[in-house]
Amino acid sequence: MVKKIEDIIVFEDEHFCFINKPAHMLSIPPRQENKEISIWDLAHSKGYFICHRLDRETSGIMVLAKTAEAHRQVSIAFENKQVKKHYHAICGTATHFNNTLVELPLKVKGSKVLVSHRDGKEASTTLTTLTNYRHFSIVDCQPHTGRQHQIRVHLQSQNCPIVADELYGGKTPRLSDFKKKFTGQESSPLIQRFALHAKELKFDLFGNAYYVQSPYEKDMSTLLKIIEKWD
Repeated sequence: MVKKIEDIIVFEDEHFCFINKPAHMLSIPPRQENKEISIWDLAHSKGYFICHRLDRETSGIMVLAKTAEAHRQVSIAFENKQVKKHYHAICGTATHFNNTLVELPLKVKGSKVLVSHRDGKEASTTLTTLTNYRHFSIVDCQPHTGRQHQIRVHLQSQNCPIVADELYGGKTPRLSDFKKKFTGQESSPLIQRFALHAKELKFDLFGNAYYVQSPYEKDMSTLLKIIEKWD
C-alpha cells in the first residue's frame, strides 16, 4: 500500500500535483473508523487539497491542488465542465464506438445505479473504441457529467460491460477461458477489480495548458498482454 504521495506522482508544478491512484485505494477516508489510508490522508499530510474523486477500484490520474487558490480555480473548472477527462475500460465484448454519445439519466438505488428516464439525473458519456479483439475491446470513455458509476452503467446500457464489473454484468476472465489446458491455480481470476483506468486529464489554468496521462496499473497491463496473445 502507498504510504507517501511522492511514490505516485506523475507530474507536479507550483500549483498542482498529478498522481496515479492505485486500484483498491480510497480517494477520501471511509465513514466508519478504521486505519485505512486514503488519498486524502496522503494529500493532507503535505497540505494539498483533493479536487475530485475516483472509485476505490478505479485506478488512474487524479489532480491535487497545492494552494487554496489553485483548489478554487480547478474546482470552478470542474463545475463549468472545463476539465476534460478520459478513462480507458476493458470491455468483455468487441465494440464499434466512434465518438458515440450515450445520454441516459441515472438514479442511485441502494448499492447500484440505474437508468431512469422518470427521475434520473442527466448523464452523458462519449465512447470511442480504441482496440478490438475477438472477445474484448479497449474503449475510451469521456464523461461530460460526473454521476456515480456513470461510465460503468453507460457501458452496460450498450451491452458491453466492463471486464470483472460483476455489479453491472461484467464477467471476470480466467486463463482457462483462453486455453482449456490451464487449470487449478492458473484458472484463478486474471484481475481482482473492474478494469477501469482514469487515463488523462486536460485543462487550462494559470496560463498553463495541463495535459497529463497516467500508465495502466500492472493488473490491467498484464490482462491486456494475455488478451493480445490469446484473443
